[in-house]
Amino acid sequence: MPVPSSLNDLSTTPALNSPAGSESPALVDDYLRTHAAFIKQVDNAAAKSATLAASGGSALVGYLPAGTGAVATNVQSKLREFVSVKDFGAVGDGVTDDSNALETMWQYIKNSAVNYDPTALDWVTTRYVIPPGKYRVTRSINWTNLLAWNIHIEAKGALIVAEVNGKPVMDMLNTRGVHLDGLSVQTASGYTPQSAFLAGIGATGTCGNNRFSAVKTAGSFSIAAFHNIGSETTRYDFCYWQNTVGTGYAYAADCNNLLGAVSDYVTIRAASTPVSFTSNAFYGCRFANYAASGNSVYLEGTAGWFFDKMNYFLAFDNANIVIKQAGSIRTASLKIAGLFETTQGAGLKDCVKIVMDDGAVSAIDGFELDVATPHASRSVIRLETPTGAELTSGEFIIRTAIIKWDSVWVGTPTLFSGAMLSFQGDLYVRPSANINLSKLVKMHGCIYTTDASLGIGNMRI
Repeated sequence: MPVPSSLNDLSTTPALNSPAGSESPALVDDYLRTHAAFIKQVDNAAAKSATLAASGGSALVGYLPAGTGAVATNVQSKLREFVSVKDFGAVGDGVTDDSNALETMWQYIKNSAVNYDPTALDWVTTRYVIPPGKYRVTRSINWTNLLAWNIHIEAKGALIVAEVNGKPVMDMLNTRGVHLDGLSVQTASGYTPQSAFLAGIGATGTCGNNRFSAVKTAGSFSIAAFHNIGSETTRYDFCYWQNTVGTGYAYAADCNNLLGAVSDYVTIRAASTPVSFTSNAFYGCRFANYAASGNSVYLEGTAGWFFDKMNYFLAFDNANIVIKQAGSIRTASLKIAGLFETTQGAGLKDCVKIVMDDGAVSAIDGFELDVATPHASRSVIRLETPTGAELTSGEFIIRTAIIKWDSVWVGTPTLFSGAMLSFQGDLYVRPSANINLSKLVKMHGCIYTTDASLGIGNMRI
């Protein structure tokens, strides 16, 4: 038989690949040498296959991106343009416990930070991804103690289902430069963590320059869906903070840690220990407390905070926003706008409720409030004690203020309620019948209304 020229010439029947017995010795020799060469080819192919299957095999496979001028690279380099939590063992099936994988990825981010300038923070130069999926966690996740720039974690379509009680689900204390995009956190049935996210400063450290985009929460949180105890210069874009616990909040800004945050990983400062708490900004966010007796937002000790007009505040009772004045720590330079809503009925009592101890004297300097068409049944701004009673002594002054109120929706809310409240600033109130200046201790400013029947006699100077 002729000597085969390639492996494809060989038969799958072994006997047909052997000499017939009448061939010359030279032909038999060529035949045997050819078969030996084929065996070597097979061995080489097996070795190459094993090499490609090894951990470094992707570096041996070329990759040419599409497009004119594209530069050839290899598969390993291409895949390492981002790091996935699944690289560390996450499954994302809603059954496997992915707690370790989420923490291991965070530790990898910390280890990969590069310092280009000894006088500045480190830089993170890799994009990190949590792919779409349902990630079950069974403990508070340690995402703490990382100060760097350019930390971008893309988690669009990723949902963390938390089997956590009495702790934050995502502990992000003492972080800086984090941009978290698209992650959702939901509590598992029967579990009530303190918060979905805890950010800020522990007993020592720093926190700020963080950003949360399209981050969402759902479920029950004993303190707040997002609990901020000192993250400054932080931005939120189109986030959804939702809670179903009546004693909790959708979002809590807790300068003095009066609400009692805890952490497994960072020493928390004692209650009534304030920190600098400047410049958080909210754009198009939703703050919802679906409990029958809940408030949406808690603010205490903030300075230079801003809520744009696309924000949505939803509460079914009590107030959309609670401002707590604690000792010498005062909220200052606060701008709030948005929709202040409740159910289609008289559920919400007040848009903004200021809480202060009876007999104290305090103020907000630089306060702007735009409530558009509020759904409150009692008032736009209320002053009361922690027990809900009206003050009998002391004074709270809203200074350098601008209040805007376009129209009445349902009910007959007044502009002010409570006692010992003074106002210095301008009022732009279309429904003049709801302006009750008689509730004020004193007022200094201007009133702009479409109803000229509001006389100077209703002003208390």
